[in-house]
Amino acid sequence: MKKKDDSAVTLLKIFKVCLGLFISGLGTAILYKVNMGSSPAGTITEGVSRYFNFSYSISSIIINIIFLVILFLTDKKIISVGTILATLLLGVFIDLGSNLISPLYIENYQGAIKAITMLVGCVLSAIGTGYYVGVRIGTGAIDGMSIMLNKKTNIQFKYCRWFIDGILIVIGVLLGASWGVGTLVSVIITGPIMQKIRNTMQKDMVFDD
Repeated sequence: MKKKDDSAVTLLKIFKVCLGLFISGLGTAILYKVNMGSSPAGTITEGVSRYFNFSYSISSIIINIIFLVILFLTDKKIISVGTILATLLLGVFIDLGSNLISPLYIENYQGAIKAITMLVGCVLSAIGTGYYVGVRIGTGAIDGMSIMLNKKTNIQFKYCRWFIDGILIVIGVLLGASWGVGTLVSVIITGPIMQKIRNTMQKDMVFDD
């Protein structure tokens, strides 16, 4: 009976991770469509792609491998099922999100509507990322860097996230990536939103350490 209960709990956690990744992917898709600047992860990926003349997908894989190696060497406990799910599914959910919102023609929005849409994309991306990370069965490589830094330094998570995001943007821009208001807004709000969601999930005992 206990094995069945454990299996049910594991499946529920996997579902929650997938739900979080879908929400994050939808938010990221909105950011791409509104064209006001990508996320920090998107910025460094674009930079690597432009500088080395790699495809976007190859650049993403290379970056994830580099950060996975760093995580493995510093805190391998962060790497788990969620890491695999994030690596395999986030890109799929971004594509799915793009298809879902394509009838809205977000790329044609102007003025305040465009700015509000950009903000919605940033918030959804942050909520989804915070939710799937909060399940604590592993994270994507880049998200894991903030968690590792938080665990090693005991500095508030939002500050660790700001630091990592800042590094990603600087490297990306130096390599030739574009950036915009959406990039800065994404940096500012993602850390605090993720921290709030993770803290709430801990208090509600959604997962066990």
